[in-house]
Amino acid sequence: MKLRRLVQGVSLILFLALLLLPAGDLARGVPFDLFLRMDPLVFLAGLASGHAPFGRLLPGLLVVLLTPFLGRLFCSTLCPLGTTIDLTDRLLRKARKKARPLVKGRIPASEPPWPLPGVACVAGSVAAGSSLLVLVSPLSLATRFYGLVLAPALASALDLGARTARGAGEIFGIGALEYLSFPAPGYSQAWVTLALMASVLGLGVAAPRFWCRFLCPSGALLALLSRARLLKRDVSDACTGCGACRKACPMGAVDADAKKADPSACIVCEGCTEACPEGAVAFRFGRGGVRHEENLRQARHGRTGTGFSKTRRALLYAGVCGAGGAAFSLSLPGGLLAGPVENVLVRPPGALPERAFLASCVRCGECMKACPTNTLQPAGLGSGVAGFLAPVVVPRKGPCEPSCTRCGQVCPTGAVKPLPLAEKTCARIGAAAIVKDRCIAWEKDRECLVCDEVCPYGAVELRRTPENKIAVPFVDERRCNGCGFCEHHCPVEGPSAIVVEPKGALRLESGSYVAAARAAGLSFERQERLPAAPQSGPAAVEGGLPPGFEE
Repeated sequence: MKLRRLVQGVSLILFLALLLLPAGDLARGVPFDLFLRMDPLVFLAGLASGHAPFGRLLPGLLVVLLTPFLGRLFCSTLCPLGTTIDLTDRLLRKARKKARPLVKGRIPASEPPWPLPGVACVAGSVAAGSSLLVLVSPLSLATRFYGLVLAPALASALDLGARTARGAGEIFGIGALEYLSFPAPGYSQAWVTLALMASVLGLGVAAPRFWCRFLCPSGALLALLSRARLLKRDVSDACTGCGACRKACPMGAVDADAKKADPSACIVCEGCTEACPEGAVAFRFGRGGVRHEENLRQARHGRTGTGFSKTRRALLYAGVCGAGGAAFSLSLPGGLLAGPVENVLVRPPGALPERAFLASCVRCGECMKACPTNTLQPAGLGSGVAGFLAPVVVPRKGPCEPSCTRCGQVCPTGAVKPLPLAEKTCARIGAAAIVKDRCIAWEKDRECLVCDEVCPYGAVELRRTPENKIAVPFVDERRCNGCGFCEHHCPVEGPSAIVVEPKGALRLESGSYVAAARAAGLSFERQERLPAAPQSGPAAVEGGLPPGFEE
């Protein structure tokens, strides 16, 4: 038990370290998405998409292959969401005792649940070409929670402390504190993940590991694989039937007689072995575990002498509902429930074509966390149900750094390809367009050079026109790859006067982006540019020229 807790703690620390450490050039080759790749549902999503490199599928394949031998050991030791639930369950122990009379009639400990319909629903959704339901897989949820909710909150707290320290430094003349800062990224739709995680953890009031017992689709898949596992729970003749093991089991896997347990529900946490006062419970390989009585097994699976199975019917209904829901969300023509129409949203460089992208993306947030400029954001419902929480490029938040390839490096399913720098440069995500009625030069006849100066590819040109007194910006789409530097640095307050649109985006399932760009007549040559202004992010322009410019 102590060894399991040690492994559990080390596993959580390693997960957080891989998630929170920056994926820079010094960390090339580090498997930042290792834990995500171990999630059985993420593994199946990557396998179904056909775009994940085989090496990225190996951790998930290993977990699936070991489960028939070791049971649901992944749930009790390696899963960071399971560890988080264990920690919060201890805090909720008093609240759970008060709620016990309400729970007693609804969650019988002798009949551990089997949420296979959830697996069938997810499988049907993935088969229909949408991985939307995989966003509730344990590793995807844990990655979004720690990476997109807790990490920014911690960074904001540290930045607040840094600002306080800088103020104190000014008062006491400590110059070393002048540049102390902790940049805090921000992510839209973070409240969705926070609310979902709060619900998952709050369910511990009803029963320990409520999520793992009743709702976790990955756990249900592992439960299916561990029905005939080799590592079994064995109860010796020293058992007195005191029921201590039954009370200690967080999954409700132990039967009322305290001598039998459902191997599909047991997560091999060894809580029963620690609680047994007689030392009668142990886990051994081979024969030792005792199966459920035939009547309990038949009751659980709804079988009768005529061969009718409620479980089979439930699985069929759930699979059809998952596939139907995916098809519905993918086929709606527009509005709030818009389907994945090609080139409507600006996706990360190297993203697959829209339908393949949505079928592969598991909404884990790894690419957003790894992005150094915070330009990758989770999409809201405005992009349609099918694209909910999938990454989109928001240049106003930050530009896409030309020398960065991190998003493809950390994607566990190949929804964003891991491209070398030359290929990534040619993986055009869109093209910039001037909004003339907001542009300082076009609308107010006032000089502004920002978009021209910051463009790393020289795609913005200043030209004279008959209707303007000064040179105004034009975009050469053949040289624009949609990086968004112009939109991010545009000094106009509010929406930018130059915006990146997904028109002309190159999104390939196979082949070379360099060859595709050349065939389309595109040329992306880096140019040395001057900094636009001494500022970070958009700035207001009221009654004067942009910051950094003189009359």
